[in-house]
Amino acid sequence: MQPFRFGPSGQQLFAVYHPPRGQQPAKAAVLICNPFGQEALRIQRFFKVLADRLTRKGIAVLRFDYVGTGDSDGEDQDGQLPLWQQNIAQAAQELRHRSQVDRLTCIGARIGATLALQAAPTLPFNRLILWEPVLDGPAYLRHLAAEHVKGITSLYRTAPPAPGPLPRDEVLGFGMSPELIQQIQTLSPDSLHLPPGTPVTVVAKADDLETQRLRHHAGQPGGLVQFQSLDVPFDWTSEEALNTALVPPAALQLLATLAEEALHA
Repeated sequence: MQPFRFGPSGQQLFAVYHPPRGQQPAKAAVLICNPFGQEALRIQRFFKVLADRLTRKGIAVLRFDYVGTGDSDGEDQDGQLPLWQQNIAQAAQELRHRSQVDRLTCIGARIGATLALQAAPTLPFNRLILWEPVLDGPAYLRHLAAEHVKGITSLYRTAPPAPGPLPRDEVLGFGMSPELIQQIQTLSPDSLHLPPGTPVTVVAKADDLETQRLRHHAGQPGGLVQFQSLDVPFDWTSEEALNTALVPPAALQLLATLAEEALHA
């Protein structure tokens, strides 16, 4: 595991490169795209375990933080979707350089999956694995606003105020600029276009209507777009995670298996 920083001054990204075990040349490479805010914290352990598992198969993995998040340069208010898409392109280039693998598999979760989908048409991805992508921006923002109110209520033991339809400037301790909120508001299955010729696997609960809308919108059932059901009790915004596993075995097994298919592509 090799932590490092890369990118232009003032907008450097923090990343961790996981080379294949045993000094062997990489047989494939996987780029991991984080969610936003508390969801990103929640999934860090999962992605670390997933990366370790993939390196044992000869797969190189790169994890990174977007500008304004984690240990990368910038403040919370710097975060914007177009900038984060550029960060994905930078990370993909860095992974290709370090792994010497030309075609990459990309795994994204939540808003990270959405960003990967938006960035994919211009990037060397041979497969996208999207775990519960954010496809309904307004619904996602309402969920964040409600979770923020719930968190404040639990912390200060006060009567819960009514959640607004949108976050204001902070969600569960993470700042959101008006620009970022507006950009997320525009997200919908109709606004997201699947990259032509790139296989896409959408991983979500069986009853997730938004991901099924995306598959229907693509018009490719049984073709390049596949839907994988994954019903695990994973609470994306839980700070304490008292009731759900940090690394659900079923999720780890499914995502690892999907990523390992790159070895035979």
